[in-house]
Amino acid sequence: MTESEWTQLLCRHMRAQGAIIYPLVGSQYASGWPDRLVLWGDRAFLVEFKSKDGKFTNNQRAMFRRIQATYCYIFVARVISGKSMVDCKIQVENIEGKILWQCSGNSILVGLTRSNLEDVL
Repeated sequence: MTESEWTQLLCRHMRAQGAIIYPLVGSQYASGWPDRLVLWGDRAFLVEFKSKDGKFTNNQRAMFRRIQATYCYIFVARVISGKSMVDCKIQVENIEGKILWQCSGNSILVGLTRSNLEDVL
């Protein structure tokens, strides 16, 4: 499963639960912004999607520090393994790399709920 495929899948799942998601990638935004702005209930946060070995660019590190200074939360959603939703494993981290939540297989769609995220926000 490619990063693009699982990004679309997770965004679709969050939208089905009422989240409003705005893509922040593209030339009209400053370099280094996270991939998505998510508005979910009374919470707003940013999400950066990364592959297993994906690293932050220097621009991302600088932008993430600026964003964190405003007390806005940034999650990093990372695919750890798998080529399909059935054998896929993901983890959600903070930008320092601390694992906040892990899930695998079809339980990803069951486990990713607003209440999970409220535990770490």
